Amino acid sequence: MAIPASSVDTSYNLTGYRAMPASGWIFEHFVTIPAMYNNQYIVEVQGFNNDTHIDKVYFETGTKIRVFGPNAFANMSNLTYIDFPSSLRQICDNACKQSPLSELTYFGGENTTVLGVLAFNGGIENSSATTLYVPSSVCVMCRGCLSNQ
Repeated sequence: MAIPASSVDTSYNLTGYRAMPASGWIFEHFVTIPAMYNNQYIVEVQGFNNDTHIDKVYFETGTKIRVFGPNAFANMSNLTYIDFPSSLRQICDNACKQSPLSELTYFGGENTTVLGVLAFNGGIENSSATTLYVPSSVCVMCRGCLSNQ
């Protein structure tokens, strides 16, 4: 399901669609977010929270995703991997909270500037990574964005 992203953070001059699953959809193992819908780019993702089937999230080549919205991938008990697009600018509050991203070593691109409140809270404790790369472009790291509580 895609809806106009009119309420998306306008500081990035976003025009396009917000991708979210349609009510009642069940995904098995992985989902690939398309780059476009109705000839417009999808610029924000949200609404996958609490899914228990998805373990990997991919983005189609050419994606222009700028925002992971609030709770976009939160509380997804089997989510181990997100293919963070290089176009990503903002990871909103609770975006990946309590999702066990065991393959997390790098998030966002060199254009990511904001990590929201509790963005990865409780989700990185299961990571097998010994190093977590935070892009130098990140200028705002909100309270608890990388905490494990």
